[in-house]
Amino acid sequence: MVYFVLNILATVIFFQALRFGQVKGLSAMAVSAVNYAVGAVLSIGLLIGAAALGYEQHITWVAFMGGVVMGVLFYLYLLVLFRAYDFFGVGITTALIQMGVTLAAIFAWAVYGETIDGVQWAGLAMIPVALLLMRPRDVEDDCVEEAADGGGGVAIGVAVTRKKKAGWLAVTVVLLLTALVQTLFAIIHDAVPRFDTDYEHGFLAYTSTIFVFAGVLNVGHVLLFERKRYGIGTYSVGAFAGVANLGVCVCFLFAIDAIGSTIFLPTNSVAIIAVNIMIARMYWREPISRRQYVGLACSLLVIVLMLVSGVLGEGEGDEIVRLIEGASMRFFAV
Repeated sequence: MVYFVLNILATVIFFQALRFGQVKGLSAMAVSAVNYAVGAVLSIGLLIGAAALGYEQHITWVAFMGGVVMGVLFYLYLLVLFRAYDFFGVGITTALIQMGVTLAAIFAWAVYGETIDGVQWAGLAMIPVALLLMRPRDVEDDCVEEAADGGGGVAIGVAVTRKKKAGWLAVTVVLLLTALVQTLFAIIHDAVPRFDTDYEHGFLAYTSTIFVFAGVLNVGHVLLFERKRYGIGTYSVGAFAGVANLGVCVCFLFAIDAIGSTIFLPTNSVAIIAVNIMIARMYWREPISRRQYVGLACSLLVIVLMLVSGVLGEGEGDEIVRLIEGASMRFFAV
């Protein structure tokens, strides 16, 4: 339970830190590079510390390859994530991400034989509806000219934003990738402990591999395409995000091992969506239309339906499905 709560807290801090840097006009990729570099240093430090204290640590080929793939995907996903922030805001983006995590339950059912009952299938069937409802009708694509990064986390000058209408195809692609790449993350995170013969003594090495490869790619991107000096604001926000990001990885792995993927993933998602939407509305003042609120409600319902059968007795879940179907038929008959 402790790892479950810590994972929620770390995830919210991580996404909000990246959003903070973007809103303040800091270089998104530079902040991310610092984030992964800090995560790599801390995870390697934990690995060395564990070995020094006598806790056996090693890495298998399964964990190494999983870490390499995750590191590359982490870097590539940033390109999608920051576009999603521009198009949808952090509240809607979080909902898309957590629905993507929920989709990993289908993979666990198909490949590992985990159970999905009638209630959970009803929830999964609502995902396309939620995605359509959360897609904004008209999206303004923000083209931001970054402000200079000054000391103390303050951007010097004003970030100049030019507005233009984003194409529906670009918005749809970003929407789908935001959810589906996160599904892939959850599948890999769930798969490594299943196939690693001694994962208990290798999870720190697996985590370090993720951050090292993501950090090398992200730092390389900044050195190649953003050759300029950065102030303390970029390093501070990036370091804060890096600590949170490491916490997400470690707590996620412990929590999913203790609770199980079909229960942990949906439950975790509900809490993360709720907290991030509150912050998005109260702090960032992000506009959310009535139709998108309905989509958010559908996404929460998806996750609740995925969770509810875990606490119901046998047969009760199917009864709920029949009640939902009956209510839907009466609603559309009016």
